Amino acid sequence: MICRNCVNMHYKMKSDPIISVVVPVYRSSGILTELVKRISLSLADIDHEIILADDCSPDESWKVIKSLAQNLGNVHGIRLGKNAGQFMTTLAGISKARGKYIVTIDDDLEYDPEDILKLYGKINSGDYYLVFGMAPAKYRMQHKNHFVAGIRNRFINFVWKKFLTDSFRIFHRNALFDQDGKFASKIHFEAFVNHYLSADRVAYEEVSYHPRFEGTSNHSLSGKIQIFLRYSIEYYPFPILPVSVCLIMIFVAAGIFEFFFFHGELNRLLTFSLSLASMLIAMISLIYTAHIYRETKSLPAYWIIESTTENRNNS
Repeated sequence: MICRNCVNMHYKMKSDPIISVVVPVYRSSGILTELVKRISLSLADIDHEIILADDCSPDESWKVIKSLAQNLGNVHGIRLGKNAGQFMTTLAGISKARGKYIVTIDDDLEYDPEDILKLYGKINSGDYYLVFGMAPAKYRMQHKNHFVAGIRNRFINFVWKKFLTDSFRIFHRNALFDQDGKFASKIHFEAFVNHYLSADRVAYEEVSYHPRFEGTSNHSLSGKIQIFLRYSIEYYPFPILPVSVCLIMIFVAAGIFEFFFFHGELNRLLTFSLSLASMLIAMISLIYTAHIYRETKSLPAYWIIESTTENRNNS
């Protein structure tokens, strides 16, 4: 058993690591030990730290995190006071990272921790600030229709005007921290880099993909729709405009369809389209207003209530 005080003292004396691995954690108490073991083995020859960010998980995840942090000097844990979702939990973990390069990887072992070395090699092979790990077999392994998933992703990328992304990635510290070392991002990762990082600074590396080590996905269809609506506004200074244009196009298309195929007699279709467009515009407007309110009141997107490392700021 490693002395807790000795671990903290040793950590304070060490220089900043080369790689920080950030893992958002939710309902993963049975996976974390294996995950940390594989990350540690794959990065054994590189100075690194592992940050486990607990998204107010209802299982024993925080207990496991504290145990790992107590016994391994390079493992650190933070715990959020309320469930904030994967995007914000990842951001919370990134804010505590000290490495020159920062890796984010999910907690379910669908991606191989060993592939972190592939991403590390890629980001050092050119003038890149961000490298995504892309798995060609992902949708097949998830038993999803590749064609339908491709259409969905293209639609989201079109609406958000973003490049192809995934949750397994490595990026240079300077991508999210300013010259004074202050964490710059207040919006989720993809939106931030979409605003401030040129596409030619982004690269991709093929990685492996596997079924979940344990349990099932925590992402429901309703949750994905909520994420889409909530974070769409972060991609535009005035997001209502492009959304409104899309809805007007739907309304116009319904009118044309009604005119040519029903000779203008099926007014219910046009009325329904107009009502749907109006409701969606109103909903987006409310979401955007709530976003502005949070910004003006400086309300944080997450709150860290506990940390396994005493010398880190708890804010």
